[in-house]
Amino acid sequence: MESYKEIILTSDFSPLLLLGFFFFFFFYLKNKYFNLLLSRDLKKNQTLSEDHICFFHPKSPATAVCSICEHSICELCTVSDHQLNFCKEHFELYSQTEWKIILSAKTNAENSKMALHIYEFKKNKWCEKIPSYIKTQYSIDSDPNTIDSIISLYIPIEYYSLLKKRIDLEKGKKSPF
Repeated sequence: MESYKEIILTSDFSPLLLLGFFFFFFFYLKNKYFNLLLSRDLKKNQTLSEDHICFFHPKSPATAVCSICEHSICELCTVSDHQLNFCKEHFELYSQTEWKIILSAKTNAENSKMALHIYEFKKNKWCEKIPSYIKTQYSIDSDPNTIDSIISLYIPIEYYSLLKKRIDLEKGKKSPF
């Protein structure tokens, strides 16, 4: 009779389990290492770069980035919901607004161009004072051992028709959208 460990190691899912464990372990260690470096730097009274301090509390290290304004924020300022982080001001906007996906793309390591265009589009809309946020979902395909990302840009529903018309016009001009 096969033991539990033998079944796991010989199963078709073992590459997925190992890959999942690897990513979990990698991100866990990356976070721990980043926090260790921040605390060490603060203890030495070294100045942190602007990217590593809270936008609202200049003496506090940043622990997250707001999904809407993209400011670095500390633990006190961070409000999380569905794997997204917000500053308090934009969490209120997020929770009181009806959102709709305007752009979405499936990307992977070989095909990331569309994701870059979505991030650039988000940045440009923020300059126009149109709030938006990006949500990323990951899927692991065990056959070719690839990780795909589905990048979706959400905007307030009241801007949807206006921006959709702009995107459709850009499509006619051979835009990546």
